[in-house]
Amino acid sequence: ADLYGGDPGRLVVIGHSAGAGRVATWLLDDAFRGGARERLKAAVLMSGADEAGAPLSVGQSPCLGDEADLDPPHSPPGQVAIIHGSPLPVLVTQASNDPDDLRRQSAALAESLGRRGAAVQFVVLEGHNHVSPLMSLGSDDDTAGLMLRRFVFRTTAPARPRPSQGAYDAVTPGGADAP
Repeated sequence: ADLYGGDPGRLVVIGHSAGAGRVATWLLDDAFRGGARERLKAAVLMSGADEAGAPLSVGQSPCLGDEADLDPPHSPPGQVAIIHGSPLPVLVTQASNDPDDLRRQSAALAESLGRRGAAVQFVVLEGHNHVSPLMSLGSDDDTAGLMLRRFVFRTTAPARPRPSQGAYDAVTPGGADAP
């Protein structure tokens, strides 16, 4: 936020595909506790895998590296319990045309987070493939962008003060009984 002039009180982290898995690990693993993670208002995990075990699929290898680098304790499913009771809202999305394994994993991640008390919103982006939600941002069909903006606004907007009883009368000349 400091680097780009953003509001440090309204941080949201978004990860897509392998990035969603990395964000989930960063959020859920106590090894990363502290710093910016503790100031987050929300997280978005788009079309991401919640597990990375050997053998990697053809699609996972370029994103996750060598199988020898896999460290199962840091794979999100083993760490989900750490956020039990967390107030952090998490939006988990999947594209309707994502590969079957990614759809299964993103749904399982959303379910695991929800069972453990996280404020999870799960959305299937109909008619999208694995990369099209990102490619559509700012386009004529910006439904994914609208969904993201609404989620970010809803989870980061400062609470509006509610007027107390009679507040309108206090600022209206003559009050409610004025002719």
